[in-house]
Amino acid sequence: MKRVLQVLGSLQRGGAETMVMNVYRQMNRSDLQFDFLLKEKVNDGYEQEVKALGGHIFYVESPKKTGVKNYIKNVKAVIEQNGPYCAVHSHMNVMSGLIMFSAWLSGINLRISHSHSTRFTNSFPTIILGKTLIKIFANKKVACGQKAGKALFGQSKFSVIPNGIDTAKYYVYDENTRSILRRKLNMKLDAFQICHVGRFVDVKNHKFILEVARELKNDNVNFQVHLLGDGELFDEIHQMANEMNLEEVCFHGSVENVNEYLKASDLFILPSKYEGLPVTLVEAQSAGVKCLVSNGVPTEADFNLGLMEALPLEKDIWVTRIKQCVSNKKRIAQSDIESAIRNRGYDIRDSANKMLEVYL
Repeated sequence: MKRVLQVLGSLQRGGAETMVMNVYRQMNRSDLQFDFLLKEKVNDGYEQEVKALGGHIFYVESPKKTGVKNYIKNVKAVIEQNGPYCAVHSHMNVMSGLIMFSAWLSGINLRISHSHSTRFTNSFPTIILGKTLIKIFANKKVACGQKAGKALFGQSKFSVIPNGIDTAKYYVYDENTRSILRRKLNMKLDAFQICHVGRFVDVKNHKFILEVARELKNDNVNFQVHLLGDGELFDEIHQMANEMNLEEVCFHGSVENVNEYLKASDLFILPSKYEGLPVTLVEAQSAGVKCLVSNGVPTEADFNLGLMEALPLEKDIWVTRIKQCVSNKKRIAQSDIESAIRNRGYDIRDSANKMLEVYL
């Protein structure tokens, strides 16, 4: 059996993590296994599922805590003490440079750097160092989309592997199914249901969501907003919602049934300051949900079914557009959605096969 070491910040239910887990579930694990190298533990993430699938989990503190030299030393020790690995696959964007160097020092033949974002918040010297190390030591470069690939790899050659999903989990075949799910999830049956999926970090722009919700409430719109996810700003955003008396905004934390919330919703919103190619946007369109996104979201994710609409991050524009969506709940034929998914390679079976070709 061959083993691949996947390197992520954590196993929270985020985009990159979900993509890796979707591939992991599809694999023949008697031939290939995943282990995971993480910086931190999280509650309600994928840790237990990884262990149940036969994977091992290792933790190494971030370079900010240990220093770069110790970080490289610690990563190298994990690789050498727990291998052999046929590949090291890093999803850490610019920080993948340190992983690629550590893997090279450990004699790993296949060193994969995977870009999941179009912008990086690290300091300028860190970005330059990371990109330089990736250019020298990564011998396979992969991205979730063209813009994400160019952001990290520049003019270097890279492969695009779409963030595939288990599409059957998101299909909605009739309105009765939607109503059943709303009752199960304790949603108000007569309210316009809005869903957002994302980590509680600055880039996801939850404060903007609260500002929009306050305006909708002031305009007497009958709605609910469901925030799915966890993160460092969860408590702060929750407190802000309480102070603004926004009982319409529901905090669910990290959940396993994102697909049910999407299928039960009328609208998906993603006002991120920037994104790579978000898995949640693929999932929402697969559920046939109208999607309002910011201009910071790449248009590569658009199924061209009229479901995705990009808006500038101006509160009044979002409020007006959401109110228009309330009065016009247009549905797309399921057959058209299925065709779009297949044509764009978002079915997890296609993505998993492409990823396995890289490993094997």
